Amino acid sequence: DKVGTSTGGLMCTGPYKLESWRAGSGITIKRNDDYWDSTLKPRAARVDFSFISDDTALAQALDAGEIDGAYEVPVSTFAKLSKSSKGRLVFGPSTQSAALYVAGPDGPLKDQKLRDALQRAVDREAIAKVVFNGAAQPNYTALTPATWPTAEREVYQPDYDKWAKARSYDIEAAKKLAKESSYDGGELVLAIAAGDQVSSRIAQLVQQQAKAIGVKIKIQTMQPLVFDQAGYDASKRKGVDLLYGASFNSRQNPLETLGYDLLPDQPYNYTNFDNPEVTKLLTEARSTFDAKRSAQLVVEAQKIYEPLTGTISLVSTNTATFLNNRLTGAVTSFAYWSMPQMAYIGAAR
Repeated sequence: DKVGTSTGGLMCTGPYKLESWRAGSGITIKRNDDYWDSTLKPRAARVDFSFISDDTALAQALDAGEIDGAYEVPVSTFAKLSKSSKGRLVFGPSTQSAALYVAGPDGPLKDQKLRDALQRAVDREAIAKVVFNGAAQPNYTALTPATWPTAEREVYQPDYDKWAKARSYDIEAAKKLAKESSYDGGELVLAIAAGDQVSSRIAQLVQQQAKAIGVKIKIQTMQPLVFDQAGYDASKRKGVDLLYGASFNSRQNPLETLGYDLLPDQPYNYTNFDNPEVTKLLTEARSTFDAKRSAQLVVEAQKIYEPLTGTISLVSTNTATFLNNRLTGAVTSFAYWSMPQMAYIGAAR
């Protein structure tokens, strides 16, 4: 039971192996000369990882050259690091996204018209600009466009464009939908993780935008562990109407997340969505080897589930990477997450 801890270590089969693990401080890995892939020899003989939880301290260390690079650089550091003479801040394509999720099958948001009102009240472009400093793009469906397989984009695009238009920011349309709903003026509770600056700023913007259409939102902060548990434990979502969430696909395949969100008895199906036709279409899409046919089946399913969705998508986010000028080779898209990314980084000269 110590395997995977600072005292138990790890058995590694990648291009690097564990050299040391300093609990709460950092990890050092060294080149694995027995790595099975002889075509990929890591450029760096060893890599030191430092655990820095303070955004300001991280920005200062990167800007001073004390740390050579970082993946998933916090939004709060963008202004400083974009002007750094020590390295460059790169925004790469990513399957990551941010959204609000209806937290359960009951409560005020059981009314689809109230959900639709919030879809129109949210200014996604403002969130992308104000919160993410442009390192994000508005997203209008449960599926993030970056999750579409490149060769099948033309299959997904037309239906997405319809939803982008139908859910564009429109306060007057949102007010009308809110008035037509059963909303009685009570507070909707939006849960976020304590200490998360990004989710806090998003929640405040959504709160302001909802207020403009007469919908009251109370922001509830949860301790990070409890918030993580709320993602898969319904008892932790008791009393919560909306849950902020950041999600991702490990690869360009919409079926990866749709199954968790839309099929019966799945962990992220918070509203107990259960539509036999959607289940049939997604199951068939999973079983076919024809990529175009699979995409067509997903879009057919989307035409059914999207009008009933419990997901209020906000933005697609970029992977933010900082790399010192003396280095090169970093994978700056979200592809880094599922590949031996450190093996490619080496001296620029």
